Amino acid sequence: MANKIIMVETSNLVDYFRKTDKANSVLISLFDKGDNFTILAIPHYELYSGNTSKQIPFWEGLLKEMDNLVLDQKVAQTAVI
Repeated sequence: MANKIIMVETSNLVDYFRKTDKANSVLISLFDKGDNFTILAIPHYELYSGNTSKQIPFWEGLLKEMDNLVLDQKVAQTAVI
């Protein structure tokens, strides 16, 4: 079931950030399966606004692996179907 598109939220990413053993995280197992990740603008903003300048390189590296999804009417309707 690889190559699914998974929308990640702030709590998923913060949980990953806090784990000491990131290699065994669910997020990494999904990356390893080849699933594609996307993030909306609001969680993207929340990650940057809630962190220190020392943490920003971590988030930049992680977020460059994800597509940014614009939440418009079509996306909202598709998400609830």
